[in-house]
Amino acid sequence: MQRPPAAPGRGCGGKPRTGTSARRSGLPRRIRHPSYESSISRANTMSPFRLPAIACTFLLTGVPGHAEITITESDYAAGVLVVRGQTSQSHQQVILDGRYNTDTDSGRQFVFRVRYLPPGCTADIRAGGETRQVDITNCSDAGNEAPKSPSAR
Repeated sequence: MQRPPAAPGRGCGGKPRTGTSARRSGLPRRIRHPSYESSISRANTMSPFRLPAIACTFLLTGVPGHAEITITESDYAAGVLVVRGQTSQSHQQVILDGRYNTDTDSGRQFVFRVRYLPPGCTADIRAGGETRQVDITNCSDAGNEAPKSPSAR
């Protein structure tokens, strides 16, 4: 005599199929290809070349505190200093002459727009452990010089 089939997802007596009873109740077993098992065991072993490759990648990408600074614009016009540039890291603090701070954006870009004329028409940009000296274009240092006394003429 044949038993009537159980409701889908249910075992004998209306209970959910779990554990070994699910296997005995006629549900198909998961069949794995032999190459699948061997690929799992290979993935857990490390190639002798993998560790040096990881070390080289770390050394080439840089150390977390290091920041390479690239200046794309440095201009003084109408009393406003504009300095644009890029660092090697995003969301990093950049400091202009120890006075003005900004952070790089997600694209590693930064911009300073300040009413400031640096002495000698050069400014220091610092990010991470690196400092870069920048020459400002369209800058005359005449505004920073002390006025000459009439007796000096």
